[in-house]
Amino acid sequence: VTTPSISAASLVALTYSFWIKTTTTTGIPLDWNATRFCRIGGVTANKLNCAVDGGSFGSATTASNVNNGAWHHIAFTSTSNSQIIYFDGIQEGTASETLDTGSGVVNIGRNTLNQQYFNSLLDDLRIYNRALSASEIQTLAAVTPPSDTTPPTISLTAPPAGSTVSGASVTVSANASDNIGVAGVQFKLDGVNL
Repeated sequence: VTTPSISAASLVALTYSFWIKTTTTTGIPLDWNATRFCRIGGVTANKLNCAVDGGSFGSATTASNVNNGAWHHIAFTSTSNSQIIYFDGIQEGTASETLDTGSGVVNIGRNTLNQQYFNSLLDDLRIYNRALSASEIQTLAAVTPPSDTTPPTISLTAPPAGSTVSGASVTVSANASDNIGVAGVQFKLDGVNL
C-alpha cells in the first residue's frame, strides 16, 4: 500500500503503531519517504528497529526477536530528538536522532528505495502526529486471549493401556489436542518433571 505524498514540514512528533507476524530475517514493513522507517535485521539480526533521521541508522531497536511467527505489537514514538520503541507494550529501546521533516509517500509492506515487498503479516497500522504515552501504547498492545472452555484431550501412547512397568527406564509418551492449541505435554513423577 502506498499513500499519496504526506507533508511532514510541521512534524514535531510521531508514533507508529502496528501488529506484525513474521518469520523473515530482513525486510521493511513501514517506510515513509525512505527517511522514517521500521525494518527487521537492519541493525541487529531478528530484531526490529525504527529510525527517523534518514541517514545515521542509530535507531531504536527491540531487545526481543520479532520474527518468531507470533503476533507482536510494535509501537515507536519520536519527538524532535528522542525515540522509544515498544515490543508488546514494553519499552525495549531508545535512540536520540533528529526527526526528519521531509515530505513523501508512506509505503506499507514495501521498501521505497528498492521496491522490495515485505512478505509477512501487518495489521492495525496507525501513524499519529504526536508521541503516544506509555499507557496509551500499553492499551493498544493489550490483547485479551480467547477464552478456552473446552478441555484438551490426551491419549497415552506408551506404555500401552493395562501394561505393568518396572525398571529404571520406562518410555512414557502421549498425544494431545485442543480446539485452540497445545503448547506441549509434560509428565511428572511425584511432582518432578520427567
